[in-house]
Amino acid sequence: MCQRKGEACIAAFNTELYFVHIRISIVCVCVFSTGVGFGVLIVGYIRVALWLVASYRQTYRIRLALLQAVLRQEIGWFDTNDAGELGTRLSE
Repeated sequence: MCQRKGEACIAAFNTELYFVHIRISIVCVCVFSTGVGFGVLIVGYIRVALWLVASYRQTYRIRLALLQAVLRQEIGWFDTNDAGELGTRLSE
């Protein structure tokens, strides 16, 4: 089977277009994957930051509730417990 000169040129051109199409597809997939990666990074950072804020607020509320409970104790409770114990309980 002999090919004419024009058919060989068209076949080579189609092969070259095919490889260009593959390269463009690969670049699109890489750019998309990079965008998804940056999106996950940003969302992950926000998630951790929100968890930290929630934990700080919860710790503050627990310490405040403990302080209010201690301050509501009778005077005799302060005679039996050390002065530094309140500070130690609040910092733990």
